[in-house]
Amino acid sequence: MLKIRTIIFLLCIMLSGFVISSCVFAKTNSESNDNTSGVKQYVYFKVPSTSDLKWDNTKTIYCHIWQINGDEFFSWQTNEEKCTHITGNLWKYDLSKLTYSKCIDGGIESDIVYAVVFSDNNGNRTYDLYFTDDCIGDTVYFESKKNQVNDKRNLVAHWKNHTEYGMVKYGDSNTVVTNIRSQAKLSKELLSTKMTITILAIFFLVVLIVVATLVGKNLINKLF
Repeated sequence: MLKIRTIIFLLCIMLSGFVISSCVFAKTNSESNDNTSGVKQYVYFKVPSTSDLKWDNTKTIYCHIWQINGDEFFSWQTNEEKCTHITGNLWKYDLSKLTYSKCIDGGIESDIVYAVVFSDNNGNRTYDLYFTDDCIGDTVYFESKKNQVNDKRNLVAHWKNHTEYGMVKYGDSNTVVTNIRSQAKLSKELLSTKMTITILAIFFLVVLIVVATLVGKNLINKLF
């Protein structure tokens, strides 16, 4: 009877650990998908620090945003697109400026997919990158100099916390794939499901090991 109680006690401890782990994972996953890298009024850009990418003499950074298959907020590299230097190679763009656009009303809207390009005063620019309200507060950066499109002045960049929004995909007649939001949502759901399955598998494996150990000890005690 004592051994049965011991088994039940151990299983309860492991179940509690599993619940706590699941909660921690859910919180961590939510935070990683949240806009935690900066203030939600801004998007951020890290200028490449390596000299071979030709961004070393950058004095001004611009943020150009437009609706996929639609209008742009401002013309290329106008004053309204200028970013603010924070420190080192980090810049930010104030999205509240978009509300002054004469082409698109209301700034960034939650049900619309956009594209964004960061550029400098020397002709350097990033490649077109998907952008939605999910990305507000996040940072655009370069992984390496290998991510080049056409030449060193047109580089593939990435969102730090929203990698599901990648390089803009162009289809026939130069139209853009617009179902990126549903694809991004599916990607997050698959990741969450995989992690849940992994945690469950580890939990049941531990339970199996504990039960097998207790049963083995019980048999040994009976034999000897």
